[in-house]
Amino acid sequence: METARREQLRAQARAYFDGRDYRPIDATALGERLEAKEREHGELVELLFELQEAGVAVHVDGRGWCSPRKEGWVVGTLDVKRRGFGFVRPACPDGHGDVFIAPERLKDAHDGDLVLAKIRKPKRGSKSSRAAGADTREGRILLVLRRTRRALIGVYFKGEHGAGLVEPLLHESVREIYIPAGSSKGAKDGARVMARLSQGPTVGGYPPGEVVEILAKEGSWRADLQIIQAEYGIEESFSDEALREAERFPARVPPAERERRADLRGHTIFTIDPEDAKDFDDAVSLERTRDGGYLLGVFIADVSHYVRAGSALDRDAYKRGTSVYLPGKTIPMLPERLSNELCSLQPGVDRLVQAVWIEIAPDGELRSRRLEAAVIHSKRRFTYSEVQDLLDGAKPARGEAPLAELLFEMDRLRELLRAKRIEQGAIELDLEEQNIELDAEGEVVNVASRPRDRAHNLIEEFMLIANESVARIATEREIPIVRRVHAAPAEEDVESFLKFCRQIAPEVKARGASDFQKLIEGMRGKPLAPVVNYVLLRSLARAEYGAGKSLHYALAKDEYCHFTSPIRRYPDLYVHRALAGPLGGKPSAETAGILRQSDDLGRLARHCTDTERNAEEAEREMNKLRAISWLARRVGERFVGVITSVLDYGFFVRLDGNQIEGMVHVSALRDDLYVLKEALFMLRGRHKGRTFRVGDELLVEVMAADPLHRVVDLKYLHHRD
Repeated sequence: METARREQLRAQARAYFDGRDYRPIDATALGERLEAKEREHGELVELLFELQEAGVAVHVDGRGWCSPRKEGWVVGTLDVKRRGFGFVRPACPDGHGDVFIAPERLKDAHDGDLVLAKIRKPKRGSKSSRAAGADTREGRILLVLRRTRRALIGVYFKGEHGAGLVEPLLHESVREIYIPAGSSKGAKDGARVMARLSQGPTVGGYPPGEVVEILAKEGSWRADLQIIQAEYGIEESFSDEALREAERFPARVPPAERERRADLRGHTIFTIDPEDAKDFDDAVSLERTRDGGYLLGVFIADVSHYVRAGSALDRDAYKRGTSVYLPGKTIPMLPERLSNELCSLQPGVDRLVQAVWIEIAPDGELRSRRLEAAVIHSKRRFTYSEVQDLLDGAKPARGEAPLAELLFEMDRLRELLRAKRIEQGAIELDLEEQNIELDAEGEVVNVASRPRDRAHNLIEEFMLIANESVARIATEREIPIVRRVHAAPAEEDVESFLKFCRQIAPEVKARGASDFQKLIEGMRGKPLAPVVNYVLLRSLARAEYGAGKSLHYALAKDEYCHFTSPIRRYPDLYVHRALAGPLGGKPSAETAGILRQSDDLGRLARHCTDTERNAEEAEREMNKLRAISWLARRVGERFVGVITSVLDYGFFVRLDGNQIEGMVHVSALRDDLYVLKEALFMLRGRHKGRTFRVGDELLVEVMAADPLHRVVDLKYLHHRD
């Protein structure tokens, strides 16, 4: 079936399920209604199952194909929380948000399953109503449409006739998984395993599955890695076809390819990256213009030259969406043959790039921008620490004084660009990063805070202006691309944050969102600064990918996309392909084919947002696991920390120097009965009046650290003066 005809059938089917004449219908009758030819029946059924994945239609035994929206149902992915309840995230957003599912209404569904849920009205004041939140719909699971392929962590219990059960460890609400004979991987009774659900009917009320791996020793780096990969569905291996494609490329740039590009090998171009980086996807150069302005060159690995749309490499990269950076382990989006070799802008070798030339006036205004396909030869690989040392006054290595002077010019431009961004309304949070140091076996040596420095910010500023420039070029040439967008915060979130600041830091005046950056600057260097920045971060929306031009609130830019990291982010790779026209004269046939499908662009944006957030959560949880395993060896030790949030059952404390967060439970405060004063962000003793308020500095003792449930229990000792 031709693409045009397939899209026509898809549109007609959608219109039927959304239309006034809708009735449950079988595929044959729907085909007749849509005047589909008999030979098109098979593809129509495929289209219907695609519409089921999209939440537009759903197949129910005995009724045929139904419209979830018309029936009061929702098709979506189930997210089960550790407290036992879950939420169904609609596959087809309807403007009403997620659907809350109480533990007793989960049926046999598991975290990550595609499910059909029936929406129901909650009873006001019910326990489930309070857990869901005032504006959240409630429902119950009717059917599991597709089992998740994500593995689950659990304990294997041997049963009769070679079969067994796996009891999940991390989600109390889900049922045990039935493991048929021959599917246990030789696991012994009581072993910790990873199990994966299988499609098919339940067995004795339990969904079927198989053991995929027996876990390493509890608390080890290997076990933590297995857990995170299982929880977040992160695969290491690439398809054999993709690996074969990667190996076919020549090690050196062919002369014919070099000749059709701008030859920039004589330019002074270098990279600046972390010490342990292997995939160098960006390099920079800088020249001064006659009037005192700057000509900035940003050179990005031309991954699109190697990873063609529709290839096995492209399919694997799309599925991953992004590289994942875990402590002690990088799981790349592309095979290492590309990510660490052919596409990595290593010094001393020719590499293919897409070059962004940006002319900047002496006052920081963007004058002009252009793109070109080029070949470069990086002169030097700098690390962040090397650049920071030079900026701090270290003596350059022999023969590198010109490079050091160039870095000082870059630093001046960095400050100019940053000042211009702040002047235009950008928000730059003052947050330190958590740095986990590992030994050769992956075990944690130390957990410490890592402050931001000028070397990091230098590259950040150059990438920001390059991404903005590319987005503007795409707009000028009317080329549809995936954009990076960030919505403005809701009014109630702004007011809630300002209310927090008035209570916690009344000396810093802020009347609205336009004062956020002034507030950040006013708090810089003060003890409460990390808390204020952290609460502000939680008040802001999360950035995401979108198909249309839109505001990036935090950057104060109306034009922005991701272009500068195609080795590790699929949206960047897509933008590179879309810009084949500006670089080579005309879009390639494969690029034009992609751009015809406007629906595909929105679907791609949603997919890339989902894979990015999945990777971010995996990275955050792996950091937490490793940090807690380090803290577990320090039970009984004392730390200074600051209260970051208060609840009716206790308060969270972030430990100074390592950013690990733990809880002091009210049951451990035996001197009084403590009551939450929500409006004042504090717990107050009813009889003695002692308070625990967000921002208070305390001395605490580590009582317990549980990596499995990722919780740290702290004991309060006394306030710090």
